[in-house]
Amino acid sequence: MKSSSSRTRRTAHSAKVTARSAQASGVVKCYVEAFERQDRRPDFRLFEKSTRRRVRVLSDNPLFQRVPPLANLLQDCHAHGGGLTDRWSREEYIAVAAPISAQDPDEIAVWLDNRFSVKVNIATANIESPPVSVWCYIEEYSEGSETALGLRLREKTTGRKVEMYGSNKRHLTTFLASPHFTGADAKMSNLYEGLPHR
Repeated sequence: MKSSSSRTRRTAHSAKVTARSAQASGVVKCYVEAFERQDRRPDFRLFEKSTRRRVRVLSDNPLFQRVPPLANLLQDCHAHGGGLTDRWSREEYIAVAAPISAQDPDEIAVWLDNRFSVKVNIATANIESPPVSVWCYIEEYSEGSETALGLRLREKTTGRKVEMYGSNKRHLTTFLASPHFTGADAKMSNLYEGLPHR
């Protein structure tokens, strides 16, 4: 019984120290959790690592109401996994740096302004820095039926998929299909070859 109560006291003390540190520095170390919204759509949210308090990002700027860059960051972090989704990992974390507008035992609210920033620390081994440019080829693949073909990019030599982001999927598909429309595929056959053109 004594060990249980002393453990509870230590945990409460640690939470107070963490809260004071966050208030003083404006930095909160977080992890990402997936959840389902009331409309049944998947979403992601931030929790402080030490105390597991929810972290909310606030702003009075209409442009920042949804904060797509932050939403994309959380999605990428959850896909990465590891310490970014593990509360106890010390190797990887998300650090949110912003003025703390309010906090209580259950939640921290940070204010999104020109001082807001997010730092993701990912410990990786044997992975080179990402290149500034990537040599790719266009791959045609079947989308369920023999008549419906999809297009995607793969890195030459390694064959890894290359993701692109744009205004919509149709815009990107049109871009990848443009060699057929313009006739460039006849002169540049290596657009569809996985090995580098020498």
